[in-house]
Amino acid sequence: MTQNEFMFLKCRISMVFLLLFIYIFLPLRYKKSTTVIILVLSFIISGVVEYFQFIILIKNKYSLIATILSIIIVQGTNLLLSYYRDFRALFIGITAVAYILVGNIVSLIIWIYNPNYFYTLIIQSAINILLLIFTILFLKKRYHFELENHKNGWLSLCLIPSLFYTTVYSLVVWPGDIKNTPKNSLAIIFSLSITIVSYIILGKLFYQQRKNDILERNNEFLETYSSSLRREIELTRTAEEKYAILRHDIRHTNNLIISYLKANQIDQIYKLLDEVNHTLDETKPKIYCENVVLNSIISSSILKAKENQIDFNITVDVPKNLDKINEFELATVLSNLLENAINATIKLPIHESKIWLKLYPIKNQLLLDISNTFNGNCKISPITGLPISKNGAGHGYGLRSVKAYAKKWDAVFEYSIEANTIFKVKILTVM
Repeated sequence: MTQNEFMFLKCRISMVFLLLFIYIFLPLRYKKSTTVIILVLSFIISGVVEYFQFIILIKNKYSLIATILSIIIVQGTNLLLSYYRDFRALFIGITAVAYILVGNIVSLIIWIYNPNYFYTLIIQSAINILLLIFTILFLKKRYHFELENHKNGWLSLCLIPSLFYTTVYSLVVWPGDIKNTPKNSLAIIFSLSITIVSYIILGKLFYQQRKNDILERNNEFLETYSSSLRREIELTRTAEEKYAILRHDIRHTNNLIISYLKANQIDQIYKLLDEVNHTLDETKPKIYCENVVLNSIISSSILKAKENQIDFNITVDVPKNLDKINEFELATVLSNLLENAINATIKLPIHESKIWLKLYPIKNQLLLDISNTFNGNCKISPITGLPISKNGAGHGYGLRSVKAYAKKWDAVFEYSIEANTIFKVKILTVM
């Protein structure tokens, strides 16, 4: 094996792991079969470029041009496959290059001091495999969470792998050449170490951000609970005011009844009693279920639906106490789902605006089933598998909080779209 053939094989191995990294970490736009075809084509095209670079031309002046072509092929493939065609995709693409550079450079340094082609390729592959396993186990979920929840700030983060790649390239390839200046090996190793540590720190920062998001969600639970209590207190206060007015008017009503009796106007008495009964019904708060918090959320949602002329169908039977279910979190889930349903139907024509709520026990589980009509326009996130909010950053946490609730309490959570006009969410929680 010649040295040029060896370098060609090293680049081919690096490309395999680079494309694998992109496939694993990138939120994909296309289905798996299409993605694999694009990755294979990218591997073949980049292979042709590298074959000319190392086997046919064999001249240093073409090295930089070939490198630029390889970068264009890799980043072009990355942007083509990415669901997010912005700086989030660019960050993953540059990170993929930085990832394979570690194994490539370390094995090259080892080869300089021990020029065994076979062992060098084995070491390169081993380093890439270990790094890939490490990133999958400790960083993948954190990065995916950030990709889904934070759109801004990724351009600044792109500086980390970009500066790393530029620094190492200048020490190893051009204008320096590691084969002619092996004393640069220590500086290169330090650069590699700093970059790895930077990504670990970045992962910890992402983890801390996620903890902050959890705290924010817990605050949302408390806010939903307190809001429900405030609404219940307000309903009670309003009912008491109506009762006070009714008590004040009762003497006047009695006098009217006596007057009608003396005048033998029985029909007027019936009419007056009907008005009193109607007033009594209005003073009584509507009770949809025995649980105070859930009843308050349902009541306020029905009131908002009526204000917007939305047809709201309800079947609810919830016990007063939910021993095995966290009332805070269930209330937040119910509030989020009903808010989503109202926001979706409020944009439709009145005759198409419909919401169905079912909330009752089934054996030892509590069923929450909410369906609503919508305009049929729904995009699904490739990371969470949930619909994406059209309201921009800071929105769209409703279903994610539902998914988090289901995972935490081992509940069954599923959603479906029927005839592209009805959106359904179903949750089964053990009681």
